[in-house]
Amino acid sequence: ELAGVSENTQDPLFSNVKLQRVLFSPELLDERLNSELIEVDDGHAVVFRVNAFHEASVRPLKDVKEVIRKRLAQEKASEFAESVGQAFMVRIKAGEEPEEVASDMGLQWEVKEGVTRDDVMLNREVVTRVFTLRLASEPADNVHGFRILDGDFAVVALQSVNDGDPAEINAMERRSVTDMLSGSFGAGDYRSYQEVAVRDAEVERL
Repeated sequence: ELAGVSENTQDPLFSNVKLQRVLFSPELLDERLNSELIEVDDGHAVVFRVNAFHEASVRPLKDVKEVIRKRLAQEKASEFAESVGQAFMVRIKAGEEPEEVASDMGLQWEVKEGVTRDDVMLNREVVTRVFTLRLASEPADNVHGFRILDGDFAVVALQSVNDGDPAEINAMERRSVTDMLSGSFGAGDYRSYQEVAVRDAEVERL
């Protein structure tokens, strides 16, 4: 059970745009119905229910003053981190060595090799973003920067990409991929069934 979900939630699941579309729908808020099956990722789907809804209201300043102060400080820190990150990117895109620039600017730079999708030693957001990148022919085009949820700004310089070899997948990994694809297709089939059932249903609301 999750409390305090809003339109601005930072919850990894309920910040998903697909869930946000139905989160505050009349069916869920007024009638307390379960949501439809919503696919949030390949092979992953959720059904949820709203147990209670609290109308938006203005809280006294004394109750939120500290929250506002912390949020403003966090936003300023995040903006500063991005400005520093952008300055760092300009220098390495111009051809300077990342290690030397990082040392000069008092930043942390790490070189990682053989990073995989399931690497648990690196920030999950960074790994996810890295595996959306394509290797460009120009080194400067392989330098990317982005904010991450904790307010930091990450800079990535992609050096090489190793294509996966299906022949190297072991039996357990192959089974995992098969289960994931089966779940994805199953969720899609069930969603199609729901859509047809809703379209053809004759419902009388009293």
